Amino acid sequence: MKKILISAVAAISMLSITACGSAAEVDLSGVTQQNDALLAEVKSLSTKVTKLESDVANVKSAFLINDDGSAQFASARPIEIIDYNKFGFSVKHPETVELSATGLSEAEATDESGSILASAGGTTLLLIWSSPDPALSPQESVAGAFQALQALTGSSFQVLGGGSEGFTVSEQDGAYGSFVTRDAAGEIAGVGVIGGWVCPSSGRSFALTMTGAEVDLTQASFFSLLQGFSCKK
Repeated sequence: MKKILISAVAAISMLSITACGSAAEVDLSGVTQQNDALLAEVKSLSTKVTKLESDVANVKSAFLINDDGSAQFASARPIEIIDYNKFGFSVKHPETVELSATGLSEAEATDESGSILASAGGTTLLLIWSSPDPALSPQESVAGAFQALQALTGSSFQVLGGGSEGFTVSEQDGAYGSFVTRDAAGEIAGVGVIGGWVCPSSGRSFALTMTGAEVDLTQASFFSLLQGFSCKK
């Protein structure tokens, strides 16, 4: 397409040169006006072609051409796992998830106490840490988070189960509990999992609540986050 446009421009230029060498009595004003109009049209078309080629290149980049000539969508860039390293602990999470920290008894979160809230992919997490003396046991942290969630939402929760055997966070023994909420018809409207543990180096108590609409997704998000948690100080 570009070659055609270049040829058109060259032909117009030759026409102008030939016209300028003609007899003086020939009126070239009409030819000149036509040339100007045609040049403007060619430039406009050239711009459109350039944009079209750019769009085509962008579309092509979304596909992979296989050896047999077939095409498939190119894989998206893998989501990076980043480290949230503040307040004396760290937790790994997908870069697409934004963690928002706030205080409990104060406006700002501190090493002694605070909370982190995030929501993504149909799940919501709430991580709370505090420094009571003595520290809350993992079971007490789970029970406290459960009661706080009920008070905040006004919802009626049905406890499904819980325990502590084999449940660890950052190599520390912990406890967990799971629950559901039901709608007016008695159907499950949401699910949740709560985990509690203590970081011995600081004596702080932690509780993580993960809620969502789907059991598998909520549980997978819960355990994935806990696997990336580390006590620091």
